[in-house]
Amino acid sequence: MQPVNQQDLEQIIKEARQAGKDVSELEATLETIKSRAGLPSQPVGQRIERTTDVGKVIIESTGPAREEDFDISVSPGKPSSGLQASDTVDESRVTQLLSGDEVPRELIGRGFSYRHDWGDRNGWWDLRLNWGAVNRNSRVFVAIGEGAAGGGKFLGSANYTLHNVAPRDNGVDIRVYIGHSSPIRLYVDYLVVNP
Repeated sequence: MQPVNQQDLEQIIKEARQAGKDVSELEATLETIKSRAGLPSQPVGQRIERTTDVGKVIIESTGPAREEDFDISVSPGKPSSGLQASDTVDESRVTQLLSGDEVPRELIGRGFSYRHDWGDRNGWWDLRLNWGAVNRNSRVFVAIGEGAAGGGKFLGSANYTLHNVAPRDNGVDIRVYIGHSSPIRLYVDYLVVNP
């Protein structure tokens, strides 16, 4: 651990503001420090750095900090680059769940399933799938995983996490994180029920 002084705190605030983060509490701490005469170089908190398998994790605290107070095995925050991709559903690969009079009460409406190959990716991604069968009231369930040769999925060493699912008119958007040092195949299964 290394102490964080006023200059460090000013840099932290600047970077957080550029990333669109709320910095009001940090600014209040900085103003308190500035209002006290003779304290500009005195440490105001702690900084912990550790390199993990998913990248460099930095914890900055405005007070005393201990590494064991934090779970730093989590994936790093979303990068400011905001990687995004957009694609259109392949209608020939959409499968209707049930038809006719055999629809269970829980699935009343039109239901579809679809697997999309998003290609090789790693890190944070916002993925927009354009699909005319989806609207803002659709119930969309998503499963993600590492793609295997031939179209299946398997459990590899990378962590795949799904963070958001947002149906919209004519499509669905998801946010995913693939914890791997290089791009690897991402398959996404969509289950859509339209009430």
